[in-house]
Amino acid sequence: MNIGDIIIGAPLGTPVLCPVDGKIDHALLGYRNNWSCSLIGFAQQTGNFEQDSLLFIEWDMTQEKIHNTYLSVGVQLSDGRTVCVDGIRPTRLFKTGETIHRGDTLGTVGYLYKKIQQPCIAISISKNSKNVDPMTPFGLKTTFIPPKVNNRPN
Repeated sequence: MNIGDIIIGAPLGTPVLCPVDGKIDHALLGYRNNWSCSLIGFAQQTGNFEQDSLLFIEWDMTQEKIHNTYLSVGVQLSDGRTVCVDGIRPTRLFKTGETIHRGDTLGTVGYLYKKIQQPCIAISISKNSKNVDPMTPFGLKTTFIPPKVNNRPN
């Protein structure tokens, strides 16, 4: 999750549809420790949420962490933007580079973060690792203000 995310609540198990045409950039399982830090990068093994999330037990995962494990799917558009959807419970296995179409099922709504008790997903859009307006794939009017870059030395 980042400052460019749109968080959308929905009942657990609601289908999550791909908002754009593109190619799979990533499909990774993760768990968010806090709002700005997550354990992510665990590649899908089976495409089945119950089976894949159990693999986290090897990483000292608790039942609470397994409950809040989610799939992050990134879809690369032809113009270089990437649409990322987090909070998904997978229902299938994705392969990097696979073509996906608007309306294809990505999975179902799961849990995004332990402090958000309701099921939800987060959608963000980036280009060259910078946030861009996340409303554009939906044709919605936006109030998105791009963040200002702080160029202070570390």
